[in-house]
Amino acid sequence: MRIIYRAVCFCTDRYESCEKLVFFDIDAASHKSPAEHLKRLLIAVWGVPASAIDYYNLSSETDLHRQSITSDDNGVPPAYHGPEFERQLFEIGCSLQGPIYPSLSDWPLMLVSPRNHRRLVSAFMDCHPVLEAAHG
Repeated sequence: MRIIYRAVCFCTDRYESCEKLVFFDIDAASHKSPAEHLKRLLIAVWGVPASAIDYYNLSSETDLHRQSITSDDNGVPPAYHGPEFERQLFEIGCSLQGPIYPSLSDWPLMLVSPRNHRRLVSAFMDCHPVLEAAHG
């Protein structure tokens, strides 16, 4: 089993701002530190030295579900593995209308196994339902 983590990562070694929502996973039996694993992945993907990479809000999938605004007062998420449960991984804020998700133009970086990639892509697309055009 692989554990999904999420962090907001940025690079200080580029001309333009490079802040990105990043998902990555680690084998549950691994003794790797999620923070160290994340840095190694970003060094390879972004091609910059470790000193140019930083991050904040590093959270496991379990933490993201507990912190979700759609969980109840005891931090219990809605039905496991339903659409609302999966969308919780992408919550970045809240408004009076409910959770706020990253826009489609700000596609997250997903450094995960193929199975988790399918799951994350499906959940991310579910955060942005296509509105039907009104034809008159």
